[in-house]
Amino acid sequence: MDKFASLNIDNLVRLTKGELLSKPKISSVTNFATTTKEITLGSCYFTNDYSDALQALKLGAYAIICESKISLDDDEIALIKVDSIKRAKFRIMRYFVALKELKFVKVTPVMMEILENIKFDFSGVVLRSDFKQIINAPKKALVFSDEFDMDITKNFINLEPNLDIYPDILGSIFHTKILGQTLNLPEVFYPELHTLLNFLDTKEFKFRDFSSFSHFEPIFVDKFYRLKEFGTSYRAFIAESDEELFLRANKYLKAKFKQGILTFSPKTSSVKSDIKFKDLGQIKTDLDFRYALVLATKDEILEILSSKQDENLLF
Repeated sequence: MDKFASLNIDNLVRLTKGELLSKPKISSVTNFATTTKEITLGSCYFTNDYSDALQALKLGAYAIICESKISLDDDEIALIKVDSIKRAKFRIMRYFVALKELKFVKVTPVMMEILENIKFDFSGVVLRSDFKQIINAPKKALVFSDEFDMDITKNFINLEPNLDIYPDILGSIFHTKILGQTLNLPEVFYPELHTLLNFLDTKEFKFRDFSSFSHFEPIFVDKFYRLKEFGTSYRAFIAESDEELFLRANKYLKAKFKQGILTFSPKTSSVKSDIKFKDLGQIKTDLDFRYALVLATKDEILEILSSKQDENLLF
């Protein structure tokens, strides 16, 4: 990412609509820090805490932005009082969005997870932490985000997947074949991938391994509910903790297989399913199934299945 060279103190005061409480000898800041670990010589630091501000000065901060008047012995640094640190950060971000001519792409949460498994060979930012990412973004970068304040820019594209698009190629439901590659991305999310790849058509990128992707996660078991290696059993639980994606996965599975599909959700959820459970242990049912979609996290399901295995070891 490109870091800006410096920002004049007078401009910083105007940007934040702040009040300069000191008569600093320094004329500009060279970076922004939101934690003391980020502070380097020339930083602008945000805090309302007196001891935190003193620590920032010792670490080399040139400016402190605060909501209340902090009395500091060092009058050589810039002490700027603002109405709200949150609004001050937003005004600074909006300045850099315009300065760097950033172009925003609004995507869905699933698209965000897919993008985090794509390595860009162009100026692209998958926006998670907002402030520092925007300030340090390359000039004219594409900024992907599933949620951002529309007031920060009018220059954005909205990408919406067509949920009725699926590949004609037959294969595992836990993988997607595209561009001559087999990705560890469940096929149910092909619409999001298809939309992103159409948008990135002329850009260079590489796929990562999708190991961090946390939806539609399979857990293979035998008829005694003992854990098995991926693909080595005819039955599997599929973990999906997002209610909206659970409903979509349910529709996908039942359209794909017609039979052998069971769905489980807790009684505390309003989501419709074949079986409503009070206790997650009820997923160890006597009913036969090929795939059982469960509204729960993968770790929660593994804990239930592992406890059964531990009990078996006692006998």
